[in-house]
Amino acid sequence: MADFRSDQPAAACRPSDVPQNHGKAREFFSRARQVDYKTLHDNYEQAPCFVEGTLKKDGKSCDWQIRAGATGAVQCGEQKLYFACDTCGDLFGAK
Repeated sequence: MADFRSDQPAAACRPSDVPQNHGKAREFFSRARQVDYKTLHDNYEQAPCFVEGTLKKDGKSCDWQIRAGATGAVQCGEQKLYFACDTCGDLFGAK
């Protein structure tokens, strides 16, 4: 895990609003389903705060983000994949 960040620093987001460790981040991506950007935009909250890190995919280093609204993205070069998880509530919050 690289860092907790927010697109809107004045937003009422806390680090406990996102997965707190590598295991929970890995679990998020294993449970989440890949969606297109329109589905993500139209059906899910785009929370301003997120946690980010890097992963290896097909031998490449990729950047990932998981947002407090149980959405995420993986950027590998020019390719960006979007994810949403309707069953990941237990991965968020200070539990």
